[in-house]
Amino acid sequence: MSQYKRPLVILLVGVVMLILLVVAMPRPRPVAVKDTPLAPTTQIQKADDASAVSDAANEQLQQALEQAGR
Repeated sequence: MSQYKRPLVILLVGVVMLILLVVAMPRPRPVAVKDTPLAPTTQIQKADDASAVSDAANEQLQQALEQAGR
């Protein structure tokens, strides 16, 4: 090793360690949308149902107000 310059050896060891690190790193697995904490797709039906109930209640209120003469 005495025939190689020290900075070159350090650079070579660093590059080899970086390559090994990249190869050995575990890859992230894709997560299903339904398993995410902010999955909006699970709440759409509930929101639609709540909106329908609210619309029906507002329609009844409007009819009652019209019948009362307001």
